[in-house]
Amino acid sequence: MSKLSNRWNFSDRQLQDFVVAILSLVNGNLDADNVPLLGGVSGSTPSAVVFTQTFDSSTQWGTASGGYYTILFTHNLGSVAVVPLVYDTTTGQLATQPDRVSVDNLNVVSIRTLESPDLRFAGRVVILG
Repeated sequence: MSKLSNRWNFSDRQLQDFVVAILSLVNGNLDADNVPLLGGVSGSTPSAVVFTQTFDSSTQWGTASGGYYTILFTHNLGSVAVVPLVYDTTTGQLATQPDRVSVDNLNVVSIRTLESPDLRFAGRVVILG
């Protein structure tokens, strides 16, 4: 299998470490030596952190404003270089795309959905950083 370093040339070490960490998480293994796609990346230590939180289909969305319901997730990862993933648990853990997913600042990600029709759902957010 091709090595990651044979496919991409990283000029930025932080970007390389971030990509390594994300691919390690996707592969279910944070050990770069045991993930074939990461074998060619020397000296990288995956440093991704995962934040996860579940939410319900009503109260956690709060009161609608401007035609939208919004939930804020305070992940405290201290970075805007995060990857937010949203899952709808009412349909069996399906990945979903709300109306908008926003990285608001270094520590907060928000999701929003329409008030009418009411598109609130119970789910889980996973933020990789």
